[in-house]
Amino acid sequence: MNRNQEFENMRNEYQKTELPQNGREQMKMMIEKAKFDRARYDKSRIKKQMFKLSFGMVATAACAILILPNTSAGIAMAMEKLPVIGPIVRVVTIREYKFDDGHNNANVEVPIIKEKDNVDTENDAISGVNKTVKEYTDEIIRQFQKEMESTGEGYHGLDLSYETVTDTKEWFTLKITAVETQASGYEFSRYYHIDKMNGKSVVLNDLFVENSDYIKRISDEIKQQMRQQMQTDEGMVYWIDQTDFPDDNFEQISEIEDFYWNEKNELVIVFDEYQVAPGYMGCPEFVISENVVNEILK
Repeated sequence: MNRNQEFENMRNEYQKTELPQNGREQMKMMIEKAKFDRARYDKSRIKKQMFKLSFGMVATAACAILILPNTSAGIAMAMEKLPVIGPIVRVVTIREYKFDDGHNNANVEVPIIKEKDNVDTENDAISGVNKTVKEYTDEIIRQFQKEMESTGEGYHGLDLSYETVTDTKEWFTLKITAVETQASGYEFSRYYHIDKMNGKSVVLNDLFVENSDYIKRISDEIKQQMRQQMQTDEGMVYWIDQTDFPDDNFEQISEIEDFYWNEKNELVIVFDEYQVAPGYMGCPEFVISENVVNEILK
């Protein structure tokens, strides 16, 4: 079955489905989960151009945790000479978390960015990204352990992987993707960016001139694309312009919304599953044309 046929089947199934009485509440819980995950970021640290996740949770594991060092590189990419970071950057798997008790299973790969020719010192951006990735993946593992206890003999799965999304003269982007599976699946990703030209890690807000209206411009463009897609294809569904559940409507992006630069050097905004659309729509992406933001980019 090709991807188009698979999407068509998912769309037809969604259109035929009658939600049970508590179906809408369950969907809203998934939406709130996505919002909560994004709200974990400590915004005071964003100003220092790195993420800082703040957690007060102490996890108790019901079963043993297996964390193994992995000396072989999961990904090793040679890059052109960088003006600040160094001539060679590699992304490698530094540890793995694997678990399977017959009811629950997890497969997690935790990456780290390394400067091959700069062993003694580490660029602040690389150090910041590595620290944040560790905190983020550690918290996902702790959440898995906690939820595993509550599911008992029910099924709970976790898969976490990574990939290098962008590797150009200007940008390096690492993507962390997690898929949680219980009664249904939930996919979410985080993107970590390093500006090669100045050796700094950045979030969406850092791309634009201070006090510019980039949030409104990008949000309006995304809404326009959503409406156009839904008008063109009735199988496309986004949570916008709803009158029955107006609180669920997409209003605007955040200062730390996920993004990446595609092969055409276009800005792409990425949403988690269930964040702006039903689950069968996956993780929606919207390409923002240059005429929308070009004049306000730094």
